[in-house]
Amino acid sequence: MKFSEMKLLTEEQLGKELASMRQQLLRLNLMKKVSQIDKVHQFREFRRGIARLLTRINDLKMGKKT
Repeated sequence: MKFSEMKLLTEEQLGKELASMRQQLLRLNLMKKVSQIDKVHQFREFRRGIARLLTRINDLKMGKKT
C-alpha cells in the first residue's frame, strides 16, 4: 500500500491493515523455515509496508495532517 493511499484511511483501518501485514510477515517467516518460499523480496516489502503504516499512525496521533 502506498503512503498516498494510507492518507485516506482512518486510524482504525490503519490498525487493521497493520495487523494483517504482520500476520502475512509471520506466515512468510514460517514458510521460509520449511523452505517453501521463492519470492524472498516479499520480506522487504512487508517490513517497509509495516514501517509506513506505523509512521502514518504516529502522524495521526501527533496531529499531523500530511
